[in-house]
Amino acid sequence: MGSLDRRLPPQLLVLGCLLAVVLMAAPAARAYTTDPHIGAFVELFANGAPAEVRCPDSLEEWSLDLGSPLNADAIYGRTFTRSAVVEFRFDLCPILDDLAHSTADDSTKALAVLTLVHESYHVRHWRWRLDEARVECQAIRHFRVGVRVLGGSQELADRLLPLALSWHDELGRDPLYRLASCRLPRP
Repeated sequence: MGSLDRRLPPQLLVLGCLLAVVLMAAPAARAYTTDPHIGAFVELFANGAPAEVRCPDSLEEWSLDLGSPLNADAIYGRTFTRSAVVEFRFDLCPILDDLAHSTADDSTKALAVLTLVHESYHVRHWRWRLDEARVECQAIRHFRVGVRVLGGSQELADRLLPLALSWHDELGRDPLYRLASCRLPRP
């Protein structure tokens, strides 16, 4: 490096080092697709509150964004309430985009719809939007409506409800998501 140092002015070397540090510290670009179609459904359940819906392009991208690949499969969606940005796990977006024609298994369809309605209630401007248990209670109570709004038939809504109730029970193992007074819909 000795001969190179003699040819470059010291200011240029300092600038080059600073640029290298800035580039190393810059966050990696996120490969998300914005989905206004799903966003319209979120807005409907959010009682008209606008939202931006983002779908990661892969499990790897979802894992990187969450910061821990170990939790990526256990997190289905999230909402940034201050900016009204909703993100869904990468495999749920295609289901939500076309529920009636999705080839996903019924359990995954139920999870997708429950997640959509749940995250929508975080966007909604109401007193309990930050309370996971109350939000989850609203999600399961409006699950059938969610299926219908997404283009599914009443038959599909009825068929998916028991699976959604299973997902709801699974979430309810965490006390943060359990509301003892929640009146569950009947299958």
